[in-house]
Amino acid sequence: MRYLVVGLAVVLGLSACAAPKDEVPRPEVAPSVSLPADPKAALAVGSGKAGTQSVRVGYRFTGSPTYEVKYTAVVDAAGTTWEATGDSWVLRRVRDDVWVKVTKPDELGAVPESQINTWVKAPLNYLDQTSFKGGFPWNAPRTAAETGTGITAAGDRTYTGRLRDESFTLSLDEAGRFTRATAGDFLEMTFSDFGTPVAVEPPPAGEVSPGPPVFLPAHVGIM
Repeated sequence: MRYLVVGLAVVLGLSACAAPKDEVPRPEVAPSVSLPADPKAALAVGSGKAGTQSVRVGYRFTGSPTYEVKYTAVVDAAGTTWEATGDSWVLRRVRDDVWVKVTKPDELGAVPESQINTWVKAPLNYLDQTSFKGGFPWNAPRTAAETGTGITAAGDRTYTGRLRDESFTLSLDEAGRFTRATAGDFLEMTFSDFGTPVAVEPPPAGEVSPGPPVFLPAHVGIM
């Protein structure tokens, strides 16, 4: 069974070399762990580690040969401060505050010209019907790991199963953390750069426009 979600994203680069006193913290390296032989128990390890470190997220949804949504995001460990950017928008959350910016007019002209390339404040419940609701970005792998059926090992630290009427795969790294989640052949999420610095701040007040935000185009996904 598929659900409406909204796809959005941004890639925030990591700092390059600097003098030791100015060095930006590097992504954390976690020790390797042994996984239980039981596939369901192995995925429970991943669920337990989800949300304990900041992470870089990649997202791809393919609705048809001519329709694809991609985004990347950087998310703090608590999942309450992050920024995501797609091909025509940016979505930013800083704790309980949310802003959205549309960077290109949509084909239907649903976004007022005054809201193009400017931030618009949105209520926190703006996220409730999107894939960025509470629990982002771990809802997908956690749901599959905890409620999926027929879970079997499909390779080294990779597992397959079924969620509702769709097949899924979940992969874990040497530290037992989720690194990839797929649903059918239409959805893929990746998780990398654990511990990456997340420097997301509210947009400057002068760049925020008044008015209710336009709800971004939704698309069909799972988990």
